[in-house]
Amino acid sequence: MLRLVAKGAKLRCADGATPCTLKVMRVDYLVDGHAIANVEDHKPAINIDGFGMCKCMQNPAVAAATAANKGALTPMPCKPPSFSEWTPGAKYIYQDVDGRNVSALTNECTCSCAYGPTVEIVDPATDLNVEA
Repeated sequence: MLRLVAKGAKLRCADGATPCTLKVMRVDYLVDGHAIANVEDHKPAINIDGFGMCKCMQNPAVAAATAANKGALTPMPCKPPSFSEWTPGAKYIYQDVDGRNVSALTNECTCSCAYGPTVEIVDPATDLNVEA
């Protein structure tokens, strides 16, 4: 079932050790008291914090620590440099405070860390159904 994603949704990275919480900094669109996220809510430290320890070898810190540890995988703190925009987004469009049309974020959306791993939504923080 396709659901709208709101502030407080739980996210998981394929190479992260712990989930994190999606932060929605503006309140462009409220539904039943929930600040609904959109596909542009993918900025590190603003919308998405780290995922605990990172084990992705494309992360330079992990690669360096692993090399120093004679090739044994050595996770390092997750400090993502950037994320791709969430896709696919919903046909559910709303107008933000700047008058732009934006796609709402749904629980089937994913984004990618610049180092490669996929980030998925494991709990959308709403039970608001939406059409694809």
